[in-house]
Amino acid sequence: MSIFLLITSGCVTQPPSNNVTSTLSDIFSAPIGGFVHPGISTIQKPDTTFESEYVFYSRNWGGEVKYSVFGRYKDHISNDSPGMFVEPSKFIAEPNHVYMSKVYLNSSTLPKDFFVPQPDWLNPNTSILNSPFFLYINVSLDGINSEFCNENILLQSFYDKPHFPVEYIEVENGSISLKKGKTRNFTFVYEPDLYASPGEISYSFSKTPLNVTIIPSRFIARHDFRYPIVVSLTADLDLVPGQYPVSFSQQGGVNEILISCNDCKAFDPRKKMFIINVTVE
Repeated sequence: MSIFLLITSGCVTQPPSNNVTSTLSDIFSAPIGGFVHPGISTIQKPDTTFESEYVFYSRNWGGEVKYSVFGRYKDHISNDSPGMFVEPSKFIAEPNHVYMSKVYLNSSTLPKDFFVPQPDWLNPNTSILNSPFFLYINVSLDGINSEFCNENILLQSFYDKPHFPVEYIEVENGSISLKKGKTRNFTFVYEPDLYASPGEISYSFSKTPLNVTIIPSRFIARHDFRYPIVVSLTADLDLVPGQYPVSFSQQGGVNEILISCNDCKAFDPRKKMFIINVTVE
C-alpha cells in the first residue's frame, strides 16, 4: 500500500556539512551554491534596481571563485554590464565557509514589452501571454565550471498565483526483513521544492536495538537536484527475533513535505517523519 501524507514542521538553516567523506558522490561533497530566493521574482517598475542574494558553500574545497552574470529575453542574450552585475564577483574561498554575494539588475535595461499589467487572478478566465527574463549566474572554481553552483531565476513584471512550497521524500520500501548478524540497506530520496533556499538538511532516527547508519546524515541541498540517502540496518546475533520499527525524521527544508512510501507508516503532522518496519528473523 502506498501512503501519501502532507506533514509540517519548523525550518532549520545552514552551516556547512561536516560529515562529508570522499566516498560520497559529488552532489554531497562538491561546493554548492544558489540564489537565496530561487524561482520567480517580480519587477513591476522600469526605473528600479532588482537585487538578489546568492550563497556559496565551499564545503571541503578551497580556491578561487569567479562569478559572471548574463540575461536572456526571448532570443536575445545580454552579458555583464553596468546595469547587470554581481558583487563580489571574485574571491578566494576557504574550506567549510559560507559566502554571500548580491546580483544586481537595473530594470531600465529590460525591454519595454517585458512590462505587462498585473493579471486579475480572481477572474477564472484570466490568462496572460508574456516572455519572462531569465537571469543567470555562472560560477567557476579555479577556472572550472561548476554544475552545482550555476543557477538562474525567472523575472516577470507581475505577481503570480500563490505557491505553497512542498518538498518530497521517496522511500524505497517501508518493510524490511533482516536476519540476525546481517545488514540490509535501503535508499530514500529527498527532493527540495523549486522555491526552497539552499540550506542544511539532516536526518535522525529513533532509539532502537538495531545498529543504524545514515549516509549522509547531514548535507547542504538546493533545488534542481535529487539527493539519495542510504540507510544501513544491522541486527546483532543476540537480538531476539521480532518487529523493530524505526522512525526517521528530517530537519531543515520548507515547512511542508510529501512522503511517498510503499508499506510505510507516516504519522504526526508536527514532524517530518516516516517509519520503517524491520522484521528480525
